[in-house]
This record gives sequence, C-alpha cells and structure tokens, in this order.
Amino acid sequence: MDSNKKAVFKTLLYSDIFDYPLKEEEVFLFLHEKKLSSQAVKQTLGSLPGIVTKDGYSVLSGREALMTLRKRREQVSKTKKELALQVSTLLFLLPSVYCIGVSGGVSMENADKDDDIDLFVITAKGTLWTTRLWMLLFLQILGKRRKREGRNVNNTICLNMLVDEEHLSFKQSRKDIYTAHEIVQLLPFYERKETYKRFLDHNDWVYRLLPNARQLYRHPKKRIHFWVDHIVLGLFKLLEPATRGVQGWYLSRHQTTEEVSQGVAAFHPRDHKEETLRDYKKRCDAYGV
Repeated sequence: MDSNKKAVFKTLLYSDIFDYPLKEEEVFLFLHEKKLSSQAVKQTLGSLPGIVTKDGYSVLSGREALMTLRKRREQVSKTKKELALQVSTLLFLLPSVYCIGVSGGVSMENADKDDDIDLFVITAKGTLWTTRLWMLLFLQILGKRRKREGRNVNNTICLNMLVDEEHLSFKQSRKDIYTAHEIVQLLPFYERKETYKRFLDHNDWVYRLLPNARQLYRHPKKRIHFWVDHIVLGLFKLLEPATRGVQGWYLSRHQTTEEVSQGVAAFHPRDHKEETLRDYKKRCDAYGV
C-alpha cells in the first residue's frame, strides 16, 4: 500500500472508532499525517480496497450500516447544536468569556439522543474559576447543568474544558492525534479579541498530524468589550483566589482524571484519549498501515 493509500485508510480507520463514516471532503480535511489535494484524495478513495463509498460517504467494508447511523445522528445533533448555541449566547454575556463553542460529538453531528452537550470555553486571564462559578449558576437556573452523578444527561450542558487566555497551549503529553482532532473539530460560536485564532496559533502542532485541517478555520461571531465590562472583569479577578480555592477544595474530594490548575479546568470523568489511541494503534497494526 503506497503512502497516499495509507494516509486515507488510517483516516477512515480512526473515524471508524467513533462509528463515523466520512464524506469525501472530510477525508481530505482530516487526512492523517500527509498533505494531499482533494483530487488526490478522491482518486485514492476510488482505488482503495476494503473501502465502500456510497451516498457520498466512505466507510470500511462491512460497516455500511454506519451510513444510516450517521444520518440519524446528524438529525439528533442539529437539535443539540441549536440548544448549545442558545445557552452559549447567554453565557457569552459574561465579559470574562473570550471564546465559547461546542465540542465532542455534537460539533461533529455525531451525537446520540441520550448524550450531553460539551462546551469549550476560553476566559480572560485570572478569571477562569469565577467565570466557571457563574456559568454553573446560570446552567443550574436553566435546568441544564450536567451533574456529576446524573443518570439522565440528555441535553444537559457539560463545561467540558475551560482555559484562560494565558494557558492556550496544550501540554506535551496531550500533543497526539486524539487531541489534534478535538482541537480542529471545535465549533466556536462567539469570541472576543481574536481569541479563537490565538488558540489555534498556540496549537499549530496539530497541522503536523492533520495538515489539511488548516483549511478548516471557523469564523465565530465577534463582540467587543464595553466600558462596564472592564469593571466586571476587575471584580472577577478580585474574587478569583476565593472561587478557585473553594472549587479546588470541592473538586479534590471527587477528582478522577480531571485536570485542574490555575488556568485550566478539564473535566473528563472518563478520559477516552488513551482508550482511543490504543484502539487506533491496534487497528493500524492489524491492517499494516
């Protein structure tokens, strides 16, 4: 198998872990470890054994049923995405929220009916924990807060990851194909101060693993700061040591795989990264790619 075929096949192997057939354009955008033109990707798909292309989707042979599953999940995800936008519009009223968007299965329109909705948030420096506290309060009032021990999480909102503007770079241990996908698949709704672009610039290592994904730049709606926002930001920074201390104490009693620090709050009660990477390697080894 030549290098073009290996790159395309590995891309489809990875998406298959998530039961997610890819459109031709998506194979191009998420192509693993090799930069090819869209035409080259199309030609490779047409000549690659073990791949079935039908109704605009490509999938591993024997997994054709996933095409129907994806179409169903797309319809489910559209409703969840609309809810995520509505909630994000409210949360973005906090002047300390510099960027907010949806991540995970909803951002890729690959969510099941019973799934929750993951939000990704970038805050002003020195305001992460105060911002999180206010966001949790708003979600509680809306009846949309994803609770730690909640069993029915359908359409609840999880503040999956928050970082402040001084902690935009992922640490070395997270620089892998799983995290690269998570970054490029984010769907930002709103931003201030070109924060989404700064986030991508701080993590341009992803384009070594997904070189064509550079073309997948999103354009969140923008909002500038008003004079009153600066007063609120100042108050948030004054409250930050206390809110960080209280939340840190509470989280330490329940902490599993979460990452909690001054500028990062990443909540992964079950971190799928290592499991996914092991599965991906096993599949690549089995197919010799």
